[in-house]
Amino acid sequence: MGRRAVFDDPALRLANNLLDVGRADLHRRIVAALHDSPLEESYVGDVQDQLAAVVTDQRVAERDRREASRLIGIGDDLLAAIGRSGTVLMVWRRSPQQVDHPGQNMPLARYESDGIYQGSWGDIETFESSPELRTLAEALNWAQRRAPHVIVRPWWNDDTHYWAGDGPPPDGMDALPDHHR
Repeated sequence: MGRRAVFDDPALRLANNLLDVGRADLHRRIVAALHDSPLEESYVGDVQDQLAAVVTDQRVAERDRREASRLIGIGDDLLAAIGRSGTVLMVWRRSPQQVDHPGQNMPLARYESDGIYQGSWGDIETFESSPELRTLAEALNWAQRRAPHVIVRPWWNDDTHYWAGDGPPPDGMDALPDHHR
């Protein structure tokens, strides 16, 4: 199951029910908050705000208010509703820095703070890009909450991918050293 199955589709069904009973205003607000782009930090909250308007509107049928309330609860812990699944690829990338001359090569990274980690998780059903994370510990926390399979390209070796998921690494991949976890 993904975001669409547990949150988006039921919210759209609720919006369509509201349209069928003459509440085009609430329908429009919910539909406007829903979108197919990758999951962003504000997305769930924007949809929840529109669902809250349904919950507090006494002109809406009790069953629709209950469904809006249920969806708000799912949004409060969307990851738990979806469940851990799939693979996260977490990659460290160098932060752009000023260079004195155009075309000048950037010096090699010396510290983790010379860049950020950014990852992606999911599939067409649940796609999410991570926020920019400053440390490997933060990156692993974000990734491991979402998926049992985590692959990391760390700051100290941008030519190698390490396994940081559940269980032993797949063939041909080294486990992330414990002292980096």
